Amino acid sequence: MIAFGALIPLLILAGLIAGIAALAKRNDNEPHDGFARRLVISALTFGLTIVAVVGIALLVDIALGSFDGLARSGSSDVAGALAMTLVGVPAAFFLWRYQLTALAGPDGRSVVWLLHMSLATAVFSIGTVIGLGNGLQFEDSGSRTALAFGLTFLGAWLFHEWLGRQRPAPLLSGLPRAIGGGVGLVTAAFGGLALINALISQLVESDDFIASSGRLDAIKSGAVWTAVGLAVWVWQFAMRPRSDELPEATLTLGLGVGGGALMGIGGLTAAVALLLDAITDGIDTQPIGEAVGAVAVGFLIWRYHRGLATSPQAVRVSRHLVSGIALIGLAVGIGVLVNAGLAALTPAFASVNEMDVLWTGLAALAVNAPIWALTWRPDRKPDPDHGSTVQRTYLTVLGGAAGVTGAIALIVFFYQLLEGMLEGDSVAGIVDGTRAPLGIVVATGLVTAYHYKAWAASRSDDDEPEAITVERVTFIGSDTGVAEALRSELGVRTTEWRSAGEGRVLASDELAAHLRAIDSTDVLVVEEERGYRVIRLLRDGQRPHTGDPQE
Repeated sequence: MIAFGALIPLLILAGLIAGIAALAKRNDNEPHDGFARRLVISALTFGLTIVAVVGIALLVDIALGSFDGLARSGSSDVAGALAMTLVGVPAAFFLWRYQLTALAGPDGRSVVWLLHMSLATAVFSIGTVIGLGNGLQFEDSGSRTALAFGLTFLGAWLFHEWLGRQRPAPLLSGLPRAIGGGVGLVTAAFGGLALINALISQLVESDDFIASSGRLDAIKSGAVWTAVGLAVWVWQFAMRPRSDELPEATLTLGLGVGGGALMGIGGLTAAVALLLDAITDGIDTQPIGEAVGAVAVGFLIWRYHRGLATSPQAVRVSRHLVSGIALIGLAVGIGVLVNAGLAALTPAFASVNEMDVLWTGLAALAVNAPIWALTWRPDRKPDPDHGSTVQRTYLTVLGGAAGVTGAIALIVFFYQLLEGMLEGDSVAGIVDGTRAPLGIVVATGLVTAYHYKAWAASRSDDDEPEAITVERVTFIGSDTGVAEALRSELGVRTTEWRSAGEGRVLASDELAAHLRAIDSTDVLVVEEERGYRVIRLLRDGQRPHTGDPQE
């Protein structure tokens, strides 16, 4: 039954593919159907590739079971795997041939190719990480199946990596690599967190270091996930040359700096809350490993990716990201403290849960306030970021989000207040029902008021020219040491062009004839008061032309 269930829809799909491919080939010269044709062919190619990969993975799983795995496995399992493979592989092969031929033409410049490569990288990278992460633990037969799928998905991912190098996307070509690097980084982060948690829990909860089988399994699992994630991240991101494209900047700043800071600050807040809670309730050993692991892994990720943000704009974005995360934590701390303060008016405040709320608020305030002050620097005069696009975006987003959150919390507050009054609740009951939304209103109100004031101050300086920070220098000359000195001293990107001399100043009507006579592929034309200066540029290994000293 499984064999027929797999064959019938696949045969129907193969027939549809053949018809659509023929129709696409027939109408290839019609521009209005270009995007739809590319989208349909790409979707079908991707779908059949998944079918082929799954079929091969099932066969690999059966073969890994034993030397005669095909004979020992059930007939339905073998039939299903063979059906998917026999239909999926040839169909995907022919569609890929058509796809690669089309990519040599206008299809190679279509955004559909970027979407295809991004989706394929996301699916196959996640499948690879999950399969290898579960399979390399060698726990049971399920690990064998996971390993088979991980290896097969890895093969499909390598195939798409090769395609990406042969046919780069027309724009945002680094997006697939950023997706793969992000999957690896997230996997390594949570694997490292689990590993540190298991190790610390073993040290804290055991009198000796002889771990139980369950603890050893947790340590092994964390180590495997960390190794798999690190391998993928190094392959997709760390070993690749740096670029300024949006996908890599998003991975570096958003996931690396922002995600690492969020994980580290959250872990530090939890650790401080545990220490404060130990004062009244004794230390709880269970969350210690998670808190310490989050601090270690989060700040390690943040520090590494912060070092990659070297341009002035990237440094500015990095600082505002951390400042925003700390500000949100600070607002949460203020809201929780208001909540706990109002809870003190009710008889239930002495309960353990209410004390936990108080410690959480104090910890959030103690951790996030210094981090926000160090990154935002409200006392810095003059502020080099004042009026910049990054700062205005930061103020607008945070102030607007705080205002919307506060408005919703205010509605909830009045709803709880009026409901309690209409039902005749006691004062303590009304306070207990309204303290949570009131804490949010106070915190978001403070954040909104402060950021609106800072935003208004930046708007008042619109008439003043904004200070421009140099981010790129193009150097033209024969002294190559100048460009290197600027790069190291200012920390900016430099483009260096070697010139063959000072060039010659010509009138506009002489330019075309002079450029025809120059024996060079790269020429710089600069407008001057006397005319146009023509400077011949040299490539690596090219020597200056000695026939004309002015060039």
